[in-house]
Amino acid sequence: MGCCFSVIDDDGYEHDDAVSGSVNEVPRVTGVHQFTIRQYSGVKGKGVGNSVLSRNFTVAGRECWRAPALGAIHDDALTVRCTMHVIQRRRGAGRPVVTGAGGPVRVPVPPSCHARNAMEFLLSGDAPFDLEIHVGDATFGAHRLALAGQSLYFRKLLYGQVGNEASSPAIRLREMSPDAFGAVLHYVYHDSLPPEATKGRNAAAMAREVFEAADMYAMERLKLMCASNLCRFIGDDTASGIMELAKAHSCDPLKKACENYMKRRRIPFNPDS
Repeated sequence: MGCCFSVIDDDGYEHDDAVSGSVNEVPRVTGVHQFTIRQYSGVKGKGVGNSVLSRNFTVAGRECWRAPALGAIHDDALTVRCTMHVIQRRRGAGRPVVTGAGGPVRVPVPPSCHARNAMEFLLSGDAPFDLEIHVGDATFGAHRLALAGQSLYFRKLLYGQVGNEASSPAIRLREMSPDAFGAVLHYVYHDSLPPEATKGRNAAAMAREVFEAADMYAMERLKLMCASNLCRFIGDDTASGIMELAKAHSCDPLKKACENYMKRRRIPFNPDS
């Protein structure tokens, strides 16, 4: 970009012969790669779309490859010279900046905390529970929206068009212990397993029960977290049982982990059952 300035001399006349110029050039790196195909007559009839590729080469830290297009033939050898220009984006380009007396200042943008903020609000007590869940002899309070957001099962149960649960302030769940549902509810609000599901004497049984509940409630991430946890408990006496559990709940990664262990330990099993 150039600028032109007018100059007033001592006699009061204006002259346009004072010119200032500047250039704003995007930095770039140029690389040259020479590629030779010997015995060219043996490959020139490969046909349209069948290329002969050079080895990869690097320009400005970027790995490239090229197929020859035009070149010079000498002694049945085709030589191609490829010149590549890599445009380098300036550091900080496109980022928001604030210009002050000390020059440009980069404004850092924190990572998203949208989901965390929502859950912290629900757990703060400012949003009262709108659902009671009875499991065995225990009663849990929860937010219908939080459960439905994490589980397709609860979405259909609490916001479906059929059944009394959609309008009822309380529901009862069967076929699971209060401790296991407490672990499910912990996941709903914290996106993690509680310590009792990963440590202690009952951790293996807890991981198994929560794994089954996650499959029933269509909570795939929780199911895989439990599967990963169950891998810690695979042993000579447990591998077969955990593999059957994985098959029953269609969890191929856990099934594969059990098969790999049994192969290493030479424990017989039927992979197709």
